[in-house]
Amino acid sequence: MRIKGMRTFGLVMRMALAGTVAIAGAAGAQTFDDFLAAEEQELASEQVRDEDLEEFEQVLNGTDTERSLRVMRFMLGSGSPRLVRRAMEFGLLSARPLLRQEALKAVFDAGGPFRIEIDLTRADEDRTRMRYYLNWLAGGYSADGKTGYYQFTTAPFDAKARCWKFLGGDNCALSLSNTSVSLRGWTYGAGNLDLNDDGILEGTLRYRDNVPVPARIVLVE
Repeated sequence: MRIKGMRTFGLVMRMALAGTVAIAGAAGAQTFDDFLAAEEQELASEQVRDEDLEEFEQVLNGTDTERSLRVMRFMLGSGSPRLVRRAMEFGLLSARPLLRQEALKAVFDAGGPFRIEIDLTRADEDRTRMRYYLNWLAGGYSADGKTGYYQFTTAPFDAKARCWKFLGGDNCALSLSNTSVSLRGWTYGAGNLDLNDDGILEGTLRYRDNVPVPARIVLVE
């Protein structure tokens, strides 16, 4: 038995593969975008079947980046946790920059929590002052003391500041340029992270003008 709202998934995929088309109906021609918008409203409380997810993935894996991006955006806005999670994961691990960037935006819009992990073994504390900074941030340490971490959440994207601010704060936590992330708004800190092929943001974090240390945020477990 097909679940209500799933009946048109196969049609969605065929339309995506064919490109933008018009759907004839009582209200007149309906574009592909209109159709996806209507389907989005139905998905919030629906259960997604394995075969339906496979149909979406066929389009995501297609060679037409524009169609993949449109279906990915539909999945992200569908209201279905399963579709949203799969779209994020697919985009973060994709080799195509546009899909990677779209996934990063969606992940940041979700607000976290994000956990930045800091390698404390690469340089002495008197050169990095990173332990001092972590203590000031009220961060934590691994059992062996070799890794520091700080967990934070973000507010929705601030169009004026062009960043995701710390939740409840005025400073930018994350700024995005293509698939590179800047930590330029951190109080007393700064850094840059790039998305690698494993879905991990990797780069460095620096306290004031001290020596930067390796840092990362794991986005795909």
